[in-house]
Amino acid sequence: TVGEIINTWAPPHENNTTAYINSVASKLGVEPETRISRQEYPELIAAIILHENGRQPYTMDTINAGVALA
Repeated sequence: TVGEIINTWAPPHENNTTAYINSVASKLGVEPETRISRQEYPELIAAIILHENGRQPYTMDTINAGVALA
C-alpha cells in the first residue's frame, strides 16, 4: 500500500509521513491503504519523485524503463 511503502522509506521521525502518504495517494487517486499493483509502480514512483523534489525531472518513459529493469 502507499501507506506501507511511505512509512517504510520515509518514517515519521524524519518526515511528515501522513502528509506524504496523503499526497502520493491523492496523485494516484487511491486511498492510502489500497494495495498497489506492479502496473501502478510507474505512477507511484512518479508521485514519490514529485513529492520529494517538488518537480518531476524524469519522463514517464524513463520511469517505465527503470521499472522494467527492476
